[in-house]
Amino acid sequence: MRGDEQLCDWLAKSALASVHVLIAWDAGLTDRGAHAICEARPAALASIDLSWNHVGPEGAAAVARRARPLHGLNLCGNRLGDDGAAALCAPRLAALRELALGWNEIGDGGARALAAGAWPELGFLNIRANQLPPGATAM
Repeated sequence: MRGDEQLCDWLAKSALASVHVLIAWDAGLTDRGAHAICEARPAALASIDLSWNHVGPEGAAAVARRARPLHGLNLCGNRLGDDGAAALCAPRLAALRELALGWNEIGDGGARALAAGAWPELGFLNIRANQLPPGATAM
C-alpha cells in the first residue's frame, strides 16, 4: 500500500479482527493513516509499526487514545517532535513493552515527558538519533 488513501481503502475492505501485528514501513502514511488504523478498532492488534512515515503529533495522539492496549509501538522516522512524544504518555499506553521513537526530532521536552510517563511494563525504549542536548539527564 502507498499512502493514506490506499490504507483507508484496504481497511474498509479487510477484516482486521485477527491481526496481531500491523507493519506499514515507509508507506507514505500521515496522521490520517494513524487515525484510520485506530478507528478500525482491530481487537487483537497488539503491536503497530508505522516507522519511516510522516506521522506527527496528531497521529501519535490517535494511537494514544486507542481503546485497546498495545504491547509494541514503533514510530521511528516520523515527525513526532516533543508534542508527539508527550501525546504518547497517555495512560492507555501504559501496557507498552516496547517503544521505538528514534529519528523523530524529539528534544529535551519530549524526553522529559517520556521520563515522567507511567511505563510499568516497558522493557525496550529507543530514542536514538533525536534532538536531545548533550548531557541531557531527563531519562
